[in-house]
Amino acid sequence: MLALNLQNNDGSKFDVAKYQGKNGLLVVFFRGAWCNYCKKQLKEIQNHLSEFEQLATKVLALSCDSKLNSSLLKEFLKIDYPILSDADFKIIDAFSFRTVYKGKEVSKPAVILFNQDSVEVYRYVGKDFDDRIETEKLLAEIKNHETKFV
Repeated sequence: MLALNLQNNDGSKFDVAKYQGKNGLLVVFFRGAWCNYCKKQLKEIQNHLSEFEQLATKVLALSCDSKLNSSLLKEFLKIDYPILSDADFKIIDAFSFRTVYKGKEVSKPAVILFNQDSVEVYRYVGKDFDDRIETEKLLAEIKNHETKFV
């Protein structure tokens, strides 16, 4: 399984392998709870969550926000998938997504799709702060790789 060393926002270990199970995994990297483009993307994914589930794909979102801000954002947006903190940039840096926006270090907006064997099969990295893949295009990409998920 994918070796992402993550914690739940309560400080307990987040078991990526247990969460992913035999599914594909979509990891959404976003800049932070303060970013309106990020919130829009996270909510859009939530609105299509049943479609991701039909495609045997679990969703996980990650930013450099604190655990508290990650929890508050999840509650505020009414998100049913994990929104976790990578405040020390370990995961963000592992994928070389750290960038600077208005003097603040953040993650580039990006998504990575892993198949059930934890092999990366798709990646989209935004070229600017407002550059995100549309959810419909993301679902189409997952369908392109669907045979790897079942």
